Amino acid sequence: MWSRLSLLVVGSVLLQPACVRDLPESSLGEDARLLFRDFDADPDALVEVLDHMDETLAGLDLEASKKKRMSGVPELSAAYFEDVTVPEGIDTSDQMRAAMVGLSQHSLDDNLRAQTEEDFTCVNSNAVTCHERLAVDDSDADCFVEGDCDVYRTSNVLRIESVLDFWLKVPVDFRRVTLTDGRAAVVGRTWAEESFDNDNGKRSWEQRFGVDVFIEDPDDSSKTRRYYASWIGPNVTGIPGQFLQPAIRGGLEDGFTNPDAWLDDRTCEVVLSECLADSPF
Repeated sequence: MWSRLSLLVVGSVLLQPACVRDLPESSLGEDARLLFRDFDADPDALVEVLDHMDETLAGLDLEASKKKRMSGVPELSAAYFEDVTVPEGIDTSDQMRAAMVGLSQHSLDDNLRAQTEEDFTCVNSNAVTCHERLAVDDSDADCFVEGDCDVYRTSNVLRIESVLDFWLKVPVDFRRVTLTDGRAAVVGRTWAEESFDNDNGKRSWEQRFGVDVFIEDPDDSSKTRRYYASWIGPNVTGIPGQFLQPAIRGGLEDGFTNPDAWLDDRTCEVVLSECLADSPF
């Protein structure tokens, strides 16, 4: 969910590493860690966590400026991802971590239709130039969107073009949850099961975790409360995280604006079969 990192942006960041400011802490960060940990291990526990997140979101301005909607998240250590496969020996202590809240101008069901698109390129961030999302484990998108299935599991092939270019293949899973007051919510989580080399094989991407939250707005069901937390790095492209952090944080907004923009007209100029032609997967 981070946007295209131009050489100009990164160059300016390299000259000003001290500009990486600490993000304000929020209880939402701990909630995000619990959602990742309990997604499959204890689905019933998600209700209480999402109830708390919803209460917190109610007190925030979800349409404020981008900087005001960002917050820090604590380290996603191994204790929080014991049930998923990740590269052996990854160091979580120096992750690039950031989160953002927002308000979608589309309903929860519409957001789920966007999230279950097989051609996900134009729904994703600007740095993702190709993205195929396919259902796995007998998952059915229509069943999930209509509320007859609680879980939707996918395999995703992504092309990310930034300072260095990568092909990734990662899982993204979604789970429906009913809040205590009866409103619908959905949690998504993603992670990297293996390390991926960039195009020339000189750099690798070993760590990528994310939690995505969608909650039906209590005052207007045509809108959806959003939250996204990301744990990346610490050296995504071989450039120390302290230099990339500002650019990555700056791109979080794409994950909120692009799905809404796609839902407005549901058009995409990218031809999936063409952009996948060079995929190694």
